[in-house]
Amino acid sequence: MPPVDRPGAFAAEPPPVRASRDPALGPQLVQAASADDAEGVRELIAGGADLEFRGDRDRTPLIAATKNRASAAARALIEAGADVNAKDDMEDSAYLYAGAEGIDDILELTLRHGADVRSVNRYGGTALIPACEHGYLGTVRLLIDAGVDVDHVNEPGWTAMHEASSTETDPSATSES
Repeated sequence: MPPVDRPGAFAAEPPPVRASRDPALGPQLVQAASADDAEGVRELIAGGADLEFRGDRDRTPLIAATKNRASAAARALIEAGADVNAKDDMEDSAYLYAGAEGIDDILELTLRHGADVRSVNRYGGTALIPACEHGYLGTVRLLIDAGVDVDHVNEPGWTAMHEASSTETDPSATSES
């Protein structure tokens, strides 16, 4: 990196140069992402597909990949710079959905690439609350280690501890996460 005016400071790397965006490639990128076609995803991005294209239900290619547990495609999208915090019409982001559904490989990627651990879902809950509801212990550990507020209260009035204890004492109990 080239030095800047202050001693010891460096200028930021310039953003990567990408081909001009081709809106016609967006649906193809969502399809490739959903199918876990990482090579297809990389080719479409190189060809100018918009990483933040909004498809069905306002889903970005990364959200589509995450909701299809398409880890290789999600990795390709995240490494290309896809926004891990972008939300769809259900207020799910790749980070929130991966955390809620115990998709730890994608969750770890989103956390390493700037996931906002204060982000909330449509119920006003963090990813930790549904992870506790579902009993995803490994996911719960990842989220707590990342700094998710363990005392956060969602709109229905539940915390992660409420969900964990409700599920443990009565497996048939459900609540809105």
